[in-house]
Amino acid sequence: METYFRLLKKSQVLEHLLAMNSYVHSSDEQLRKLQTEKAKTDSVQQKVFYELEKYQQQFVDVQRCFLELIEAMTVLCVKEEQLTLGTTPDDAVVYAKRVAEERTVHDLQVVTHPLYVMQ
Repeated sequence: METYFRLLKKSQVLEHLLAMNSYVHSSDEQLRKLQTEKAKTDSVQQKVFYELEKYQQQFVDVQRCFLELIEAMTVLCVKEEQLTLGTTPDDAVVYAKRVAEERTVHDLQVVTHPLYVMQ
């Protein structure tokens, strides 16, 4: 009888070890799956940050081009103003180039002011 209980106990221990082995194997598979998902997520996140940085740079480039365009148009407007005041064409160009940046900054500040009303 004692042998029977010893064998029964060994059998129960073996069953428990098999169950634990199965659990560990299952947990290991789940861990590998989660690591794969994390790698995918990290890759996507890295791609998103790269795209964001690229679009931010494009936005800055467009802003710079737009500012250059506004400044060029300001030069033309100031030149025309000076010509209508009777200034010589050469003097009008020199004056327009000299005040264009300051005038552009002022105009942009006025237009971006919260109380600005478009006329």
